[in-house]
Amino acid sequence: MIANFSPLLLNISCNTQFAFETQLNASIQLKNFVSQYWKFGTNESVNKSLCFEDNEKILAIPPEDKQFIRANILDALACCIKSEKLSKQLNQVIYKIGKLEFSSIWKDIFLTKIVEFFKSMEESKIYAGVIAFFQISKIYEFESGDYKVDYNTAIDLLNPYLISFLNNLYTNLGNSHAAFIYYKILKIFFKSIQLGASKQLFQEKNFETWNTFIIAAIRFPLSPELLQKTEKTEEIKLLNKNIFWKLKKLCFQLIYRIYHKYGNSENLENESLKPFCLLINSIYIRVYYEVSLEVMGISKLQYVSEFIMCIIYKLISHMITRNHMVAEIESQLEIILKDYLVQNVMMTLQDFDLWKEDPKTYIMKQFDITESYYNLRYSVCQFVKTICSYKKKNEKGKYIKKPVYFDVVYKYLISILEIYDSQVLSGNSPDVRIKEGVLYIIQSIANNVIVQSSDSIEKLIEVFVMKEFDSTYGILRERACSFIESFEEFKFTNSLLLQEITKKICFILDNETGLPVKVMAAISAPVLLKNDGIKELLNDHVPKLLEIYLNLINTIDLEEILEGLEAIISRFNHRVKDYAVALTVELVKIFNRLIKEEEGDEDKGEKALVEDGVLRTLLKIIELFVNDEAIFQKIEEIVDPIITWGLNVENLDKIDDIFDIIDVIVRKGNKISPKSWNYFTEIISTAAGSDEDLKQFHKDHPGVEYEGLGFDNISDIIPILCNYVTK
Repeated sequence: MIANFSPLLLNISCNTQFAFETQLNASIQLKNFVSQYWKFGTNESVNKSLCFEDNEKILAIPPEDKQFIRANILDALACCIKSEKLSKQLNQVIYKIGKLEFSSIWKDIFLTKIVEFFKSMEESKIYAGVIAFFQISKIYEFESGDYKVDYNTAIDLLNPYLISFLNNLYTNLGNSHAAFIYYKILKIFFKSIQLGASKQLFQEKNFETWNTFIIAAIRFPLSPELLQKTEKTEEIKLLNKNIFWKLKKLCFQLIYRIYHKYGNSENLENESLKPFCLLINSIYIRVYYEVSLEVMGISKLQYVSEFIMCIIYKLISHMITRNHMVAEIESQLEIILKDYLVQNVMMTLQDFDLWKEDPKTYIMKQFDITESYYNLRYSVCQFVKTICSYKKKNEKGKYIKKPVYFDVVYKYLISILEIYDSQVLSGNSPDVRIKEGVLYIIQSIANNVIVQSSDSIEKLIEVFVMKEFDSTYGILRERACSFIESFEEFKFTNSLLLQEITKKICFILDNETGLPVKVMAAISAPVLLKNDGIKELLNDHVPKLLEIYLNLINTIDLEEILEGLEAIISRFNHRVKDYAVALTVELVKIFNRLIKEEEGDEDKGEKALVEDGVLRTLLKIIELFVNDEAIFQKIEEIVDPIITWGLNVENLDKIDDIFDIIDVIVRKGNKISPKSWNYFTEIISTAAGSDEDLKQFHKDHPGVEYEGLGFDNISDIIPILCNYVTK
């Protein structure tokens, strides 16, 4: 134990007689010391069980030192509250201690001090109390039931104070400091209701008060400089960091969360919340819809955060899905379409520049599902998809077959394409992002179009899409390829048009210099093979296609390109035969590169998906040629290092794919080669584990029966072993 060390650091942190650098260094040391050693107590055996590594150092903080920190950390925070750097370190100390022992030890001390601060009416103490309790709210944000009882008791105790502060702060909300505290208090409320909340928070009068402050903050007027419309990346970044816009964004998050979580009483797990849900349905849905339309209206001429617009579209989409406010939405649909839809779906200048300056990052963003959740373009498309799928019920309570609003929306989108092309023909230069955006929307409702207006698709492509394969704008060439891929379920009847599309995509694959265009062409090409006559058209192009796909895989780590290659191999197995060995060599090189680049990278991300794609493609090649002895003998030699690598206990995250490969070799092959017999003993070793594995297991799990490393894969292992035996 090191006595008095942590109290000394805390005292230095908040003592202004020391130089600021000394205070900051002490606060950082305190944060690190608490983060690393607060978990240890006086029981040595328990301390050892808390260590992740055998050689981890144990420094137990004496109980009296811990008690000193618990009792004085909030006072220290109040002293340092004007320094963002100092308060940041102390807040992390509060979070760490709260996470380990808020409910068990600290709750009473902590809340007594917070109430004392709130009653003091001293700004520094109130501010410190708010941000300290915010740390605790982060801990319990995703807890519920018994795990959240102590937190719910705490928020109920502090609820009247927080509401009172909001009331006082609102009168001075134009002040950035007041707005920041207002923001933090609403952030506490947001985290308190994520997975249910205390009865007091959801009590009608109390919730009405909170909701009033949320809506008031949304409607609070901003200064002209914060409303100046801009597309400049740096200006948008500054606006998004501004506390007034952060506050409005939080308020929209709140109303979206409240509606999404509690606006549908039919799906409630907790019956006690039904009265609250009925309150949301009867009063607040209309309020949320009206305030959303107000802000959407502002966005036409003034700046509104893309994040907020995204939430507005998501909110309205959910309302349509739940059959809420549909009549009101219908009355405003024409305005939404004409005044906002195209403006909101247009590619940002930031992405437009990214396309040219960093095409790899641009491509990865397009295929990253996490990018879509708060992406305005995606939210607009989801709104259109929702409105185009909405069906009303007839007098008998059955849904009418045809969606109500599809024709209105689809005709409007076509009219925008017509206006755009007519302007181009007239010699004008309309913003290319308009056409790109409208085609993007139509892609999002491709299935709707196929079902509701299939006879219009070929004309749509012929009139509006074909010309863009030759566009001088890369984003339009990319969109043309992507558009075809989106209609993969559509069967073409115009064979000449289909042949022309195929030629255009092949030309792009051969000659395109823009990486996003070439990638999208590679993803689109296999889709065309679902149509009659295209296989013959592409037959002579296969060797070049294989080369192009391999080059793309080596250029950018994208699973979808592997899927395209796998489709080409599957459909042209007779043409691939001459290149199977060379193809296998290149795929193994790619796999080895990926696992080498992945070493030490905790976030494996897309690389891991591409590795899986490589293994699936190798499996496809093996399936096709396992009975061709001359070819397979060479392939087996090439893939052997990967199979051996995959059977190593350190690489078991790929074991399913490795087992699939071995299974095909053993089950479908004419005979088992000596090299493949080696896998038999390696599978047994992997499944049973070595003596070292057994020792390590008993060390990590004392008293637990060892079941072998292959226990989770027993259903895969047994058939393979049976095939070995029967062969």
